[in-house]
Amino acid sequence: MRFSVSELLNFYRCQRLLFLNKYGDKKFQLAPSDFLKRLWKFGRTYESNVIDFFKYEKPKYKVGDYEKGFEETLRFMKAGVETIYQGVLRNDELQGIPDFLIKAKGYSLFGDYYYYPVDVKGASTSRERYLFQLASYSYLLGEIQGFTPLYGGLLLLDMDLQIRHFYTLIKQVVYSISESKKILSDSENMPDLFIDSSCQMCQWYDFCLPEALKRKHLSLVYGINKKIKDKLEKISIKNYAELANCTEEDFSGIEELSGKKGESVIIQSICLKEKKIYLKSIPNIEKEEKEIFIDFESDMVLNEKGTELIRIDYLVGLLKCSDGKKDYFSLLLETDEQLLSDFTRFLNDHKDYIFYHYGHYEKSIFEDKWADLPKVNLVNIEKIIKDSMVLPVSGYSLKNIAKIFGFKWRNKDANAMQSMCWYSNYLETKDKKYLDMSIEYNQDDCLALHFIKEWLLNLKKQEIPTGEFVSIKEILLSFFP
Repeated sequence: MRFSVSELLNFYRCQRLLFLNKYGDKKFQLAPSDFLKRLWKFGRTYESNVIDFFKYEKPKYKVGDYEKGFEETLRFMKAGVETIYQGVLRNDELQGIPDFLIKAKGYSLFGDYYYYPVDVKGASTSRERYLFQLASYSYLLGEIQGFTPLYGGLLLLDMDLQIRHFYTLIKQVVYSISESKKILSDSENMPDLFIDSSCQMCQWYDFCLPEALKRKHLSLVYGINKKIKDKLEKISIKNYAELANCTEEDFSGIEELSGKKGESVIIQSICLKEKKIYLKSIPNIEKEEKEIFIDFESDMVLNEKGTELIRIDYLVGLLKCSDGKKDYFSLLLETDEQLLSDFTRFLNDHKDYIFYHYGHYEKSIFEDKWADLPKVNLVNIEKIIKDSMVLPVSGYSLKNIAKIFGFKWRNKDANAMQSMCWYSNYLETKDKKYLDMSIEYNQDDCLALHFIKEWLLNLKKQEIPTGEFVSIKEILLSFFP
C-alpha cells in the first residue's frame, strides 16, 4: 500500500479525516467552502509568484504518472542539479512532491552532496504540521540518497526562508505511516473524533458534529485538548456528562487538570450537561445613555508583487444607540488614509459615547495600527462575560454566545470568513450585492453585541446569587416574557 504525504498529513492532523476521505459516504461530505477555495487559490498564487526568484529544473512527466516523475527526479539528483522544483519522491509505502529539493554539500549515495526539502507556504509563521510535512519528505530522501537530512526549509510570506530542524519528527513519521496503513486497511473501524475550532473548515464537519453532540463528547468542553481527553478516557471518564459528576479528586493524577483548571472543566461540563449558566460574579456592566457598538471586518491580501501579506480593514461597523434610537453606520475602505480620516471624524463627533467591542482586535486598532486615533472609552464585552460567568458553549465566540442568548443572524450561513469572500468577490466583479451582504453581516454582528449587552443588564437586574447554576431557559423567559 502506497499513500501520499498529503494523506499522511491528514493522519497527523486528524485520524478520522484520513479514514473518511477514503471510506466516508460522500453524500455527507460538504463541498469546499468559498473560503477554503480562496485559501487554495491564495497558496497557488503565492507559490507561482515566488518560484520566479529561483533557478530550477522541473521533472517532465504526464499528470498522474508519478513513476515517470520519480525516474526524472532521480535522474536530476544523480546529475547534481542545484535546485529541483516539484520533484517526485517515493518508496513502497509513501509518495510526496516537495516544492523544492535543494542541493547541499555533504555525503550521500550520489557523491559529495545531498538534497534537503523546502516547501512554500502562504503563511506568516511556521506551524508544526509544516515541519511534519518536511520531515516526511526527509524520510523519503533518506531512503533515496542514503542520508536523512534532519532539517528543511519553509519559504513563508514576505519571502522569509526559515531553516527548521525536526529531529524528533522522523520517528513520528515512521509511526504515522504504520498507523495510517492500519486505518486505511480497515474499513469497519472509524477512528474517534475530536472537535476543535479548525474543524469548522473541514468538509466532514456536518458529519462529525452531530455525533459529538449526541455522545456529549469531551472535546466539546471548553479547555479540554486531545491530551487531556485521552487521559480522562484512560480513567473511564468518557463524556462531559460523566465529567460533570466528578470531583477534582477523581482526576488528581492528571497534571493538566490540577488546581483551578480542574474545577473550571467540571463547571463547564455541568453547564453543558444541564444547559445552565454558572455565575462567578456580577457582570461589571452598566446602563449608559450613549453607546456605540463597534465591529471591524478585516482580510489578509497579497501585495502587488504577490510576495507579502497585508492586513486590510475593509469595513468599520458602528451601531449608535441613544435617545431610544439605533442608527447603523458603515465606513468602507477606499484607501487606508480615507478610512482613517472617516473613522477619526466619527470618533471626534462621539467622544462622550461608550464604545463596546468583542475580543482584542478593536483595541489593537487603537493601540497599534492607528495609535493617534482620538481616545475613547472602550469596553470589551468578551472579557466581562469570561470574568463573570461560565456558559453552556464549546467556545466563547460572539456567534456562539449570541445564539444561546437567542439572537439570530439574518443570513444563517454568514460568518467572518464568508464575509471576506463576499468582499473579495465585490472587488473582482464590482457587483454591489456582495458588498451589501458583507455590510448586512457586519450590522448583525453589531446588533448581536448590543443584544448581549442588554442580556447582561437583564441578568444583573435579577440579583442571582453568585456561585450558583441558573437555567438558561429561566433567564431567557425573563428576557423574552
